[in-house]
Amino acid sequence: MGWELAADLSELKIVGSIDLPTIGYTYATMNQAINGTAAYDRAAFETPGGGIAATQAVWSALRSDLQTILGRTANNMQQAAAVITNAVAAYAEYDQAAGQSLYEAWSNGQQPGVVDTEAKYVHQSPPPVVLPDGY
Repeated sequence: MGWELAADLSELKIVGSIDLPTIGYTYATMNQAINGTAAYDRAAFETPGGGIAATQAVWSALRSDLQTILGRTANNMQQAAAVITNAVAAYAEYDQAAGQSLYEAWSNGQQPGVVDTEAKYVHQSPPPVVLPDGY
């Protein structure tokens, strides 16, 4: 029974330590990119008379919504990864046979069940998420 459950734990370990952090990193990077567009508002929306076009307010609200969605999703992916990783560790500790099988399967740098793209994953902390004021 230990190895069968260890195989499931191994899949969860991949999701918690590779897949979800990668998704979170991607969303955090997009959040940062959207945040960076605010610096160009004046140039993009300045009218010939020197004022700001009315469409700037609509764009700004849309940008804030998108930035918030991307930022919250990034945070949620990181939190979900932590929960899954903690659950794997807790169960491996509870079921010692499964825990030992999981440990043996992942020892010596092996990552059973990891596909090529996952194997190339290098853990990086995601960029900080920036949420607009009021969101």
